[in-house]
Parts: sequence; C-alpha cells; structure tokens
Amino acid sequence: SVPDVALDVQWLRSGEAIPGATGWTYVPVAADVGARLSAQITTSAPGHTPAISVTAETPPVLREPPPDPAPVPTTYPSVTGSAKVGGKLSVSRGSWSVPSVRLAYQWLRDGQPVVGATGASYVLKAADRGRRLSVRITASAPGRADGVSVTAPSAKVARGDAAKVKKKPKVTGTKRVGKKLKVSKGTWSLKGVKVSYQWLRNGKKISKATKRTYKLKKKDLGKRISVRVTAKKAGYKNAKFVTKKTSKIKAKKKR
Repeated sequence: SVPDVALDVQWLRSGEAIPGATGWTYVPVAADVGARLSAQITTSAPGHTPAISVTAETPPVLREPPPDPAPVPTTYPSVTGSAKVGGKLSVSRGSWSVPSVRLAYQWLRDGQPVVGATGASYVLKAADRGRRLSVRITASAPGRADGVSVTAPSAKVARGDAAKVKKKPKVTGTKRVGKKLKVSKGTWSLKGVKVSYQWLRNGKKISKATKRTYKLKKKDLGKRISVRVTAKKAGYKNAKFVTKKTSKIKAKKKR
C-alpha cells in the first residue's frame, strides 16, 4: 500500500469536464439532458506519478418528468348566506379532480384578502358594507402543484338589520312644570349601539331637547311628553323606539 494517497474527482459530460463539479456526488442539471455522464478520478501520492481512471458513462440523462397535474374543481365551490352586515356567509367545498384534497380558504373583499378570514364561513362586518365577498380556495395534494379556484362574488353587502329593543326605554320623573324628566337607555339586541334622544311634546319634536334629561317648561303644561330613542351602530340600519307618553304635565306647585 502507498501512504498519503489523495483522490480527486472531476465529473464529465460527454467526456468534457463540467466546471465546478468536483465532489463525490453530482446532481444533473438541464444542460446534462441527452448527455452521458462519467467521473474522472485522479489518484496521487508523494513520489508517485498520478494515476487517472474514468468510470463507465451513464445512459443519456433524461428530462425530469413533469409533476402530476394540479387538482381542478369538477363542481365549483360557491358562496351562500345572508349578504348583510352581521350576516354569515359560507363557502362550499365543491368537488375536485383529485380525491381527498386539502383545502385552504382566503376570503376576499372586492378581490383583496380580508386579514384573518381563512375559515369556511365569515361573519360580515361594517367594513364589508357595499362590497362584494368571494373566496380563493387552494387545493393541495401530495406530489402535485396546488390548484386554485376563486368563487363568484356575492351580492353587494347591505346594511344589517336594525337593533331590536330588549328592555324598552322609559320616562321617569315628576310630571310637573319645573321638574326634570329622565329617559332610560333601554337594552338592545346589538352590542355597542350608540343611543341618541329626541324629546317630544304631544308627539312633536321639542327644539334642542336631545339629552337624557329634560326640564319641563310652561309650554309643556297640559301636554304629554315622550322620547324618540334612536340606536345606531356602524353598518346597521338605525333602530327607533318612541316611549309611552306621560300623563298630562301639571302646573308648578304654588308655595
């Protein structure tokens, strides 16, 4: 045996050196298609003439076969549901050319991704009002490119239904000129509503009387007072409720 033997490798393409291909392994590239590959091995040791040997050539390098085709829908997914703020839209799976595909969803608002909306259903928000919603579905299967389908857009999203009164607003206080009346806010079916008030005298608007309290004036004598309460929430229709009228307002007590 000869000590300190060194082995060097040079890969060859049809007998010509491949630049930079000097490792013990080599992955064929597009330039190798149709060519035969071999490896030249140079053995060297101090005090000896280098010895060169060349391996047998491989068969011609073939092109990499194309991946299996991506899944395509055979029945297209579609969006159903109530296209109004607060309503819920859902997307169907559809059916696909490849069995057992894995589906991922991205909801789109006028074609742009809705952040965080990646489930099979979506509850419409105030920001969706007047827009159209669709879904981009990505179908994946092992060994295949991803398939993508985008549903037809929904109808334009309308305003949501107005809040419903759960506990009716009510007017309380002494029904006498000079005294204050107060109206309760009531409770409503939608969370986060903003409530405004308009006091009414015999059903007609009282100018500048828009707070929760109202001090009775001489003009109110003998009249019945009520309040129109309006509940608002962005993206929803306004809800209006008129309280029950008070008894007739009495005169100020004489001292």
